[in-house]
Amino acid sequence: MDHDHVAAVAGRFSADAPLYERYWAASLAKLGQRLLAGLPLGGASVVVDIGAGVGALLSSIREAAPRAFVAGIDAAEGMIRRAPDRFGRAVMDAGRLALRDASVDAAVMPFMLFFLPDPGRGLEEAHRVLGAGGGLGVATWHGEGNTFRADDVWADLLDEYGASPDPAPSGLGLMDRPETLTALLRGAGFQNVRTGLDREPVVLTLDDFLDIRTRMGRSKHRFESLAPDTRASALKEARARLGDLRPEEFTDPQLALFAWGTKAG
Repeated sequence: MDHDHVAAVAGRFSADAPLYERYWAASLAKLGQRLLAGLPLGGASVVVDIGAGVGALLSSIREAAPRAFVAGIDAAEGMIRRAPDRFGRAVMDAGRLALRDASVDAAVMPFMLFFLPDPGRGLEEAHRVLGAGGGLGVATWHGEGNTFRADDVWADLLDEYGASPDPAPSGLGLMDRPETLTALLRGAGFQNVRTGLDREPVVLTLDDFLDIRTRMGRSKHRFESLAPDTRASALKEARARLGDLRPEEFTDPQLALFAWGTKAG
């Protein structure tokens, strides 16, 4: 079952890779850079980005860890193939890392933990591959402050038109508060856990918003569950309702929750 879940999520991200790179890679990389700032990377020899996506954070890791071998891994082959080939790249399930015990000095898991069927297991794997004293940085989304009006209007419209619920619900509710994310890291064996918040708002146009919601991620699969003629009607109605919104109501807040922890020395 876990394997099927991972394969399904990887397939989605592989299909969505071009749009992900266009719309989200830059803003998520900025948040990822703030995640890196909480890790001691200057003397690291090996740093791994677990869930690297299209590799937008790898150059920043290299700058922060100039002497390190830097690698990105992701379960979605269509994503990691787009990462710069001057870095190590591999297709790998975060729940079963094909890395030796204690072979990594530092690792990051940016905005990916909630996609895993068993987030605790993913953290345990990160703990296993880290050497003594190694550091992990995790980024997820905060449970409050990430809603915006355009998204609410779109979700309500999908419900009204009878779109199916997403077949692969997110695990975000397990880690969208400082206390819950801290508990996950401590449960996986990490010590000295601390958390922080930061944001990188993204202002979308109406066309960009609909492009994303109809062609990417969970919303796309809900939208595509509608019959073709129903989709056309829903999209027409969406343009009418969203067209009445103010520009600021299309701003995705992107309030990130960070956590850092260390493996005992």
